[in-house]
Amino acid sequence: MSLKDKLFSLDGRLRRQDWWAASICIAILVNIAIEVVIGLTFGSAYTVFSGGLGAYELRVARIEVIALQHLISLATLRPALAMAAKRAHDRDRSARTVIAVMLVSVLLSYGPTYFWIIVPYDVTSMATGAGYLAYSLISFAASLYLFVVVGCLDGTPGPNRFGPSPKGLGGDPVDKAADIFD
Repeated sequence: MSLKDKLFSLDGRLRRQDWWAASICIAILVNIAIEVVIGLTFGSAYTVFSGGLGAYELRVARIEVIALQHLISLATLRPALAMAAKRAHDRDRSARTVIAVMLVSVLLSYGPTYFWIIVPYDVTSMATGAGYLAYSLISFAASLYLFVVVGCLDGTPGPNRFGPSPKGLGGDPVDKAADIFD
């Protein structure tokens, strides 16, 4: 399977080893791109000071910087969905659940940034704290599910309804770990 198929096709199966390697490489490249583009375009975040006895420093990022970060991050959504779908296929499962949880997780990751810009954050409000706690727990549960199902659980040995084993066990060999970037 070529790198293009691994990153963009929803068909077939993908080894955990290949998923981890590609995910880490993409994350590093995207973080470098975000830092370079945003650093060259907007500079770093600026600081707001509040004086008095309880002086504190609050780092605030500009909304344009946050929006640009999210746009660059969205460029990785298709490869992430494709690789997660193939990992589900490797476990002989439909990719619908994994893709749905992944989309919910991505949407939840954008929430706090924009929510607190629209709705003033009141730390003394019990409703605000309870809502944010519930939001955080749902986001954590979705991320934990994806980590375990996509990144930790082994695939089914041998061929299954989605194709031959990517490890080359129980049928024709498909891939070797060394050819992830061919």
